[in-house]
Amino acid sequence: MNYRGKEYTGAWPLAAAIALCAAAFAADLAIPRAVAGGVLYLLPILVTLWVPGIAATVAFGTVALALTLLGYFIPPPGAELWQVVTNRALVFGAIIATAAVVASLKSRRTVRTAQSTPPTTLELHHDFYGVAESMPGICWIMDPGYRVVYVNAQARAFAGIDGEHDLGARWHELIHPDDRAAMWAVVEDHFRSIRPFEVEFRLQRSSGGYAEILAQGRPFFGEHGELTGYVATGMDVSAQKRTERDLRDSEAFLSRAQHLASVGNWIWDSSTNSIRWSEQMDRIFGISQDSAKPTIESVATEIIHPDDREVFAADWKELLRTKVPRAGSYRIIRPDGEVRLVQAEFDVDLDESGVIARILGTTQDITERMRAEQALHDSRDLLAWSERLALVGSWIWRVGDKAARWSDGLYALAGRRADTWSPTIGNIYRDLILAEDIEHFENDWRRVRRGEDVVSEFRMRRLDGTIRWVRELRSLTFGPTGEVTQIVGATRDITFEREAAQALSDSRERLAYAESVARLGHSDWDVQTGKEVWSDELYRLLGTQPGAVEPSLSTFLDLLVNQQDRERLQRGRGLVASGDASPGALYHIRGLDGRERDLQVGGQVECDDKGAVVRVFATAQDVTDLNEAQRALQSSERRFDLAARGTNDGLWDWLNIDEEPFWLSERYYQLLGYEVHAFGGSATKVGELIHPDDFEAVAIALDAHLRGGREFDVEHRLLTSSGEYRWFRSRGAAAEGDDGKSTRLAGSSQDVHARHMAELEVEHHQAQLRGLAARAALAAEKERRRIGAELHDRTIQNLGITKVKLGALRDLATQTGNEAAYDAVAQVLDATIQDARLLLSEISPPVLTELGFEAAVDWLAERAEGQYGVHCTVSDDGQPRLLDEDAQLVLFQAVRELLANVGKHARAGSAHVLISGAESRVVVQVVDDGVGFEAAAVERTAIDEGGYGLFSIRERLRMLGGVLQIESHPDAGTRVTVTVPIRH
Repeated sequence: MNYRGKEYTGAWPLAAAIALCAAAFAADLAIPRAVAGGVLYLLPILVTLWVPGIAATVAFGTVALALTLLGYFIPPPGAELWQVVTNRALVFGAIIATAAVVASLKSRRTVRTAQSTPPTTLELHHDFYGVAESMPGICWIMDPGYRVVYVNAQARAFAGIDGEHDLGARWHELIHPDDRAAMWAVVEDHFRSIRPFEVEFRLQRSSGGYAEILAQGRPFFGEHGELTGYVATGMDVSAQKRTERDLRDSEAFLSRAQHLASVGNWIWDSSTNSIRWSEQMDRIFGISQDSAKPTIESVATEIIHPDDREVFAADWKELLRTKVPRAGSYRIIRPDGEVRLVQAEFDVDLDESGVIARILGTTQDITERMRAEQALHDSRDLLAWSERLALVGSWIWRVGDKAARWSDGLYALAGRRADTWSPTIGNIYRDLILAEDIEHFENDWRRVRRGEDVVSEFRMRRLDGTIRWVRELRSLTFGPTGEVTQIVGATRDITFEREAAQALSDSRERLAYAESVARLGHSDWDVQTGKEVWSDELYRLLGTQPGAVEPSLSTFLDLLVNQQDRERLQRGRGLVASGDASPGALYHIRGLDGRERDLQVGGQVECDDKGAVVRVFATAQDVTDLNEAQRALQSSERRFDLAARGTNDGLWDWLNIDEEPFWLSERYYQLLGYEVHAFGGSATKVGELIHPDDFEAVAIALDAHLRGGREFDVEHRLLTSSGEYRWFRSRGAAAEGDDGKSTRLAGSSQDVHARHMAELEVEHHQAQLRGLAARAALAAEKERRRIGAELHDRTIQNLGITKVKLGALRDLATQTGNEAAYDAVAQVLDATIQDARLLLSEISPPVLTELGFEAAVDWLAERAEGQYGVHCTVSDDGQPRLLDEDAQLVLFQAVRELLANVGKHARAGSAHVLISGAESRVVVQVVDDGVGFEAAAVERTAIDEGGYGLFSIRERLRMLGGVLQIESHPDAGTRVTVTVPIRH
């Protein structure tokens, strides 16, 4: 409470009140009650009226009132002390209450007095009012009683105040009701503390509505320093507040939008190398808003993922260089280690000189979007793969569209591609649906249009020409008003189902056919219901037509011939029903057609989870013919066994040439000296008995026989129990299966060891004879050469000398008239010389010894061409070769013999001799274009010519280590190759 420029807190008035009360209390004990009640008790009231403090006022007012009211009821002096103390305490309380009432009344009086103080008591400089009236903002003055005593012209115009009579309460009412209490609380607080204030409140406009006012007030004082009042000014900040609110709303909306879109923006200032960014950037990077913002360098080296830092640095460098907006995707690492993917876009802000002043960026966290896209992609892939695996496709045909939308699975099902083929009505009818199924396809579509859900099956032609069966479900979808919006469908490839159904039908037909061929029927007995089903063939086996009799056990029992069979079958049936045994036995029946048959019955049981028999599947096969055949076979086997014992050959039977079972007779084991069944019926062990050098020959002969060639007849050696090998002649014949392939081989083996050894000895002698013959021929050839040389050196030369000497006698013969006789002798002598030369060329052509092997071959070719009319040519590789006399002679004879064969037998038009080789061997080939021949014919020609054919040449070559090879085919010519090693 202010009074006369001083502030009283009420501490000393309270002490004064207590002192006065204490004095009154003491006086009350000593002074008569009338005086105490009438004088002393009135002192607090008088003090209260004079002391201005609120606390003192309340205290003394209460004391005064209490003393006044209760003074007459206090006990007289001399009463008990406790009574006195109690009474005085009550009196003290009453005094305090009275003082409070008096203080309240005084406070109201003070306020009324302050409000009635005229404005002229405010001592302000007269210049202030001039300034205030011309101020653009509002201005007002309040006195210490909070009364507005002055407002300037702007405030009067703003609030619509006409004169000073509208001040005071009117000004108070212009403040918005919601702001009055807060506004006056601030004013009162600052009035008490006498310090400047600043407050915002809404003030009613004269035009209606409220304006937001920012007011500032300062205290001013009188001449003696007492508070005179407050001067306050106000500014209309409504537009600013609206802008701030709009800005806050905009920022809130932007922040919310960025938060929802996970997008943040930032600005890099090139002058300070600093970054300013939105709150969302903190969220994207996982950085606290209170932490320091990173630099471009720290972003590139710490926030960007190590694998993307090089790309980010390159993009940033390129942005600085080109000053062209860029965008890129990078992975970032948050402080908690989480890796996120962001999409960043960069734009540049250039200054007047074209230098980058700022770079503005937008960063969006696209991790979830990429995950969603990946999940969507994976989902589509899974759907596509699911459709592919299930051979299913789906489609949608929206009303008004020209073409349907197909799934990838349907394109794959139809064997088409979306980029080359469109599923329009025309294309579907033309390319996809088979012509035979179009009518059915259209009928199903009509049913769909009528609102039915249709399942249709038809054939579809794929692009590769294959035909597939499909099942298609079609359905309509409707809009809000019931109109048809689209037709949806799913298509499934049922080719395998139809093929399986067809296969099942074929299987049943084959089963029926197989049962008919095998004369085997079956029954299916449901143990729980007692129902039994027979196959058609079982009815026929029982001598009746399918369905003619009831399929039951009693029906079958009536057909059994023997009572023992009936009892055995009933016992077996009971054991099967209990799960203890399986029926399997031979039964003799008399069918309904009167024929007797043998039936081999077998069965198989099916049990439930508890092991109880629920089903019995039985078969019955007519083995009447088989039993008769077995009896006949047993008789035949007995005859075969007797025959095998009577022969000296060992019999064998390879039951299946692709498997092991191999049967050997007892005689076979005896011939080799082994115990019976020593080899355990194994083809492998029997094969191990063959001599290693003979195994290939046996395999070749066996393969040729199985391929349909010559008979299997081969001689080979077998290992006996003594460890030595003996020669055997094995002969056999293969049996063909239903597919025409040989599956079984049976035959016999005969001991030919003695004969074979004799033949080997004869062959050895023959080889010796052939060698002697070859050496003899070579010796004879050498003798011919010697005789030829002798004939050439002596006989022909002597004849030549004789002719010369005879020429000296020609003149004498002319003189004597014997010229005719001389000519006759000269002619005989010339003919003798010519014959001697011809004989010399036949015995040993001199060209071989005089000019060498190559020239001799040329001579033979010219001679053969002149003698046989066959065009002969010779080619030589030109390599130098040193042949000894024997090699030259044998090769010469071979070429002469081969050219003679060409001229005599080949009927060839041309022949060609090729000479090649050097150092280690010489190769001579004689090739003709004749009719060709077989080796056997060549051998016979050699024999017919007394050993001077190819056979003789081969033997002479063999002496020198040479080889003769013949390649000839009928009507394809002949090539004979002679190879002789060169001996150094």
